[in-house]
Amino acid sequence: MGKPLAAASVIRPPFFGARFKKNSMGRFRTVLLALALFAVLAVAQKGTKRSDWRDTELTTNLWNVISSGNSEELASMLSTSKDQIVASRAADGRGPLWWAYEYGKEDMVQMLLAAGVSPDEQDADGKKPEDVRSVGPTDYAKQQQAAWEQEAATEEPVAPPTFDMPDEDD
Repeated sequence: MGKPLAAASVIRPPFFGARFKKNSMGRFRTVLLALALFAVLAVAQKGTKRSDWRDTELTTNLWNVISSGNSEELASMLSTSKDQIVASRAADGRGPLWWAYEYGKEDMVQMLLAAGVSPDEQDADGKKPEDVRSVGPTDYAKQQQAAWEQEAATEEPVAPPTFDMPDEDD
């Protein structure tokens, strides 16, 4: 067997309850540093939070510009509002890069990628921009529409107001 460890050469981190040798403490610190670095990189990653997805005037304008194929207007918008465009996502999670793929606008795809739009994000249906190659609503949008229609169908109709009109004889 080996030489027994002296009490001073064993460290017990309070949150693990395990015993580590002093020479393994370097590995412990390395692991903690790696985890901290991973957390910082995950937070710093570009992208949008689902809670930030919404239909706005900007997303509507972008959709109009991209679906109509107006590359000059997109270039102009990118020159003045690049950061907002890169981060813009409609309520269904799609944004300018999805629309450029959807409408087959390869020049706009390249412009948006060069501007920093991430090709790795996903929409509400779990689709990446390059997965969208045909025009049409997302499954998410279809579900929302069906829910609105069902809600409208189950609401009780409101009767028009009635007014007491004086009789002509009075």
